[in-house]
Amino acid sequence: MSTISEIIKDAHRKLQKLLENYIMSSGNIDDQQSWSNQFRQDFIRHSTAEELILFPAYEKYIKENNTEMIHQSQHDHREMKKLLFLLDLTTITDPKYRFIFDQLIELFRKHIQREQNQNLPKLEEILTPDQSSSLANDFQRAKYSSNLKVYPTSSVNPPL
Repeated sequence: MSTISEIIKDAHRKLQKLLENYIMSSGNIDDQQSWSNQFRQDFIRHSTAEELILFPAYEKYIKENNTEMIHQSQHDHREMKKLLFLLDLTTITDPKYRFIFDQLIELFRKHIQREQNQNLPKLEEILTPDQSSSLANDFQRAKYSSNLKVYPTSSVNPPL
């Protein structure tokens, strides 16, 4: 029985590994393209699941001082989606691609640090083990049923 925090932290580790692979493949355009594509696909699924499952859980369970936390998470997602959209418009051989990707990496790392060190501990403190496990299962289902195309204007809280 996994908790929502365990599932999300595991997903973050996998995404970070994809970023490391992208960086390590510098000089090999085909490999970089492959790692970039994999990161972007996995990130889109992950962020969609967070928006459908995690953000509403913050609102439902964390009653005090949740507004700033939720707004910051939503803002991070909007900014990362804008960068993903720019990557879609840029070829990997364009020097701007690496610049945009580096911005995405930096924002992603700040986001997961805040999520893992502040938001998830607050949530887990309130949840029962069954609630956390249920959210973890919902998160996994949402992650693998999400649409892979993301636009910067897409809702941070898409309808179910």
